[in-house]
Amino acid sequence: MSNQYVGCFFYGLLYMQLDDFIQMGRIIAWVIFFPKAIAGIKWMIYIGENLIIMNLIERAKNILTNPKQEWEVINGEEATPMTLLTTYVIPMVLIGAIAGFIGYGFIGINYGFGIRIKGLDWGLYHGISTLISGIISFFVSSYVIDALAPTFKSEKNINKSAQLVAYSSTAFWVVAILMILPALAILMILGLYSVYLFYLGISVMKKTPEDQKIVYMVVSALVMIVVSLVINFILQKILMSVFGLSLGGMLGL
Repeated sequence: MSNQYVGCFFYGLLYMQLDDFIQMGRIIAWVIFFPKAIAGIKWMIYIGENLIIMNLIERAKNILTNPKQEWEVINGEEATPMTLLTTYVIPMVLIGAIAGFIGYGFIGINYGFGIRIKGLDWGLYHGISTLISGIISFFVSSYVIDALAPTFKSEKNINKSAQLVAYSSTAFWVVAILMILPALAILMILGLYSVYLFYLGISVMKKTPEDQKIVYMVVSALVMIVVSLVINFILQKILMSVFGLSLGGMLGL
């Protein structure tokens, strides 16, 4: 019986067309190599993600601990607002967004006089508003600061302006991790170190003359503060309505 099956097998092979052999080869190759290809892709993604994280941590550490040298390194790099958004801004802003979600969602804070903020809705509100505000503020501030550059005899270059805004904001974004304990929010004043980072980077990134640095820095800082306040005000109106929150809710009214 087995000989008959073998004979039928080879008999069938005689009548197979070239296309049939090609199709069979494709199926065999797919069965053998597809799992390996998927595994290879997963490995490359894993390596890529780890490299991005390592580069992000290294950049944050260097700009905070050795800003003068790091600005020179950054000045030699190519970047656009969009690449900065995906590789640096969003990951850094997420520090405060996640911390705010945990802090206000599960830990909360008492302000006294019956005022208390805690709950999943409050956590989502702080997390989402922090993320959206950070992204929009980055873009608006970059373009406004770049538009102001000629006024202060500085180089108009949106890519350099975006790098300046993104990397000088590192201190503020890192300190935002304190939002995980809302009672420590007052310590976010340490984020003002970002102003100093901006001051050091402005001459390197924007080619600002020494006699224009302080004025340009002050105006830029005011722009970033106003932009952030306006965006947060708008987001507060929208998100508090979405989550059914109110200032009266803090009093239990």
